[in-house]
Amino acid sequence: MAPMTRPEIMARIGGKNTRPERRFRAMLRVAGIRGWRCNLRGVPGTPDVAFLRERVAVFVDSCFWHACPVHGRTPKHDADFWSWKLRANSERDARVDGELASSGWRVVRFFECGDWKEVLDEVLQHVQRGGRVRARPGGGRA
Repeated sequence: MAPMTRPEIMARIGGKNTRPERRFRAMLRVAGIRGWRCNLRGVPGTPDVAFLRERVAVFVDSCFWHACPVHGRTPKHDADFWSWKLRANSERDARVDGELASSGWRVVRFFECGDWKEVLDEVLQHVQRGGRVRARPGGGRA
C-alpha cells in the first residue's frame, strides 16, 4: 500500500464532535442550558454551538489547529507549510468572527485550554441578553 499524501491525511482529520466540543456541550446540558444547536450550517464558520434565537455562536478551538498563544506550536517538519496553514486558520477565524458580528451575532471563541467555567458563564450571559433564559429550574452549573 502506498503511503498517504498530505491531502489524504488532512482529509481524515475530523472537524466535528471533537472531544472538547463534546465536553462543552455536556457542560451546557449539566447547567440546564437548552435551545442550542451544534455544527449549525448556513451560519458563517459553522459554529460548534449556536443559539439561533439569541444569535450567539460558540467556537471551541483546539490549541494546535488555531495557534493558541500559550500551547500552540509549529511542527519542525515542513515548518513552512505548517506556519502557513496555522496562520491561514487564524485569519479565517478572524474573518468568520467579523462576518458574524456584522450580521448581529455575538461570538464566543475559546481555546480548549481555557477556563471552561468562565466560558460557560459568558455564554449564559449572552443567552440571557438575547431575551430568553433557558436554564432549567433547578439546573445546576458545571
